[in-house]
Amino acid sequence: MQARVITVSDKSVEWGRTAYERLASLSLRVELDDSNDKLGAKIRDAQLAKIPYTLVVGDKEADGKGVSPRVHGETKAADLGFMTLDAFIEKLTAEAKAPF
Repeated sequence: MQARVITVSDKSVEWGRTAYERLASLSLRVELDDSNDKLGAKIRDAQLAKIPYTLVVGDKEADGKGVSPRVHGETKAADLGFMTLDAFIEKLTAEAKAPF
């Protein structure tokens, strides 16, 4: 799994599903967590599952058609902040193409 899209509230579920579908359509390995669990629990679950990117989707992200990625195993500085979905897709595809 490369990324998990997690929604903050019921208001952001629609954009979360759209972002998930767009990433999945590009053959990226992605999951969607639109459950009613609290945000902290969703983030913790993604960290425990060792998913490289947790994409937080709330009202701000839905309005801006973007995501707020968090990198697994990093400190608070690994919260990359808001970026458009297109910018995140470019970042993820570039990483996938990069040699080890």
